[in-house]
Amino acid sequence: MSRVVTDSKMKMRDRLSFLIFIAVVIVTLCVNCFVVIANPNVIVNTFCDSEVVEPLHTDVVTYAKDMCKKNNLPDSFIENSITYDSVYIIQKSCISGKLGASSDFNENAFETYLDEFRTHLAEDVYKMIDEKNVQIDPSVSDSAVDNFCLDIAKYVDTRVNLSYINSVVKGVKVVRVLSTVLSIIFGISGVSAVVYMSFKGGKTYRILRHISYSVLGGTIVGFINALILIVLKTTKDLVIYPLYIAQAFMNYVDLSIECIMISSLCLLTVFFLLISAVWKIKRDECD
Repeated sequence: MSRVVTDSKMKMRDRLSFLIFIAVVIVTLCVNCFVVIANPNVIVNTFCDSEVVEPLHTDVVTYAKDMCKKNNLPDSFIENSITYDSVYIIQKSCISGKLGASSDFNENAFETYLDEFRTHLAEDVYKMIDEKNVQIDPSVSDSAVDNFCLDIAKYVDTRVNLSYINSVVKGVKVVRVLSTVLSIIFGISGVSAVVYMSFKGGKTYRILRHISYSVLGGTIVGFINALILIVLKTTKDLVIYPLYIAQAFMNYVDLSIECIMISSLCLLTVFFLLISAVWKIKRDECD
């Protein structure tokens, strides 16, 4: 009879241990999503990093200078007119506004800053025309300057407001909702399984040992996920243009890998603590 009860408890612990393992994997993944993978602030910082904004700034300046040559205008004022800060605030207002990452930037912030950029550029063009005594037909000067600045502003729009960004925004919103639902469901399930096992699972060290196996399984899955991302990053070519946007995605992947590795190491630490507790409790019971 005692043997039957022991086997029954072992099977129950095995089933609950598997449930805890699934809960650990899902909840850990959801936490990773909240911390990095689907964190709007992290994505904004990634796409507004100097490695992204600096090439974007250079790209816009180069295009503006080409437009000056096309319109027979001196281009010496461009560097002072189109600054790194002006491009940075446009980029950040676009990404942050779409993601709702900050109360400082609403969904219309991008258009507002782009209009300010265009207005400031027009002022600098008129100032340059006066200082350089550039000869422009007065009857068409206003429309010519407006078209010149509008063309550059549209180019900035095409460089910043990319379809890739819109795809990221949609993905982040879906992942955050899904992570919230799954973390609640599996968090409650995992805790319930631990509590039930604690009362019905037999000896304490056996209960902790089964829980430690679940945590170890979650740790292994985490390391496997990180390894898969590393292999994909190494072997797959990311066909995204312009190249600085591809670099932003690579930085985002690096942060995701780092987050998964850290969470896996934390689980591994918990596993060792549980195993140590199992060893101590079992030794005390034997004594």
